[in-house]
Amino acid sequence: MNETSVEETISKIEQVHHAKYSFDSSLSAYDQLLACEAYADADEEYQKQNSTINESVSVKWNDSDSGTYKRSFNSELTNSKQYAITKLNSFNYRTPPNEIALLLEQLFADFESKPGHWLYISQNFTPRSINWVINGMVKAHKSGWKTIQNPPGYFTSTLKKYYKPRKSVRRLK
Repeated sequence: MNETSVEETISKIEQVHHAKYSFDSSLSAYDQLLACEAYADADEEYQKQNSTINESVSVKWNDSDSGTYKRSFNSELTNSKQYAITKLNSFNYRTPPNEIALLLEQLFADFESKPGHWLYISQNFTPRSINWVINGMVKAHKSGWKTIQNPPGYFTSTLKKYYKPRKSVRRLK
């Protein structure tokens, strides 16, 4: 067993654990070091237990002294939804509507929609307009400006309200 000197133990208490060694204490330097390490382990365990990612995190802070206010932030984007949004952002006008429809179904899977609705959306609106609406929804949701009760309905109504349908494709004969 490798014994450390009292000076090394005091140095470790002060530099590693950022605690002050007490000469007046009834505990020896080694006991104080053990107490510091036990406290650090308990604090680390507490941080692990409380640092689990929650699907629905709400943060609100209001400081009346400085008059500042932080809007609430709700994070409900799962990895599959984030993947769908990222994949949709990479699409262009040449992307087949079936692929777009599958990702829209994946994105709005938690909500009920009519059969063929997402295929209709992908056939009649460009990926660019679809991405603009989705990115606006994500931005509004993350910043806490809006709580959207029915995301598929909001998405469809916003898309139809602000964007024109695709021009019909002329077939070459």
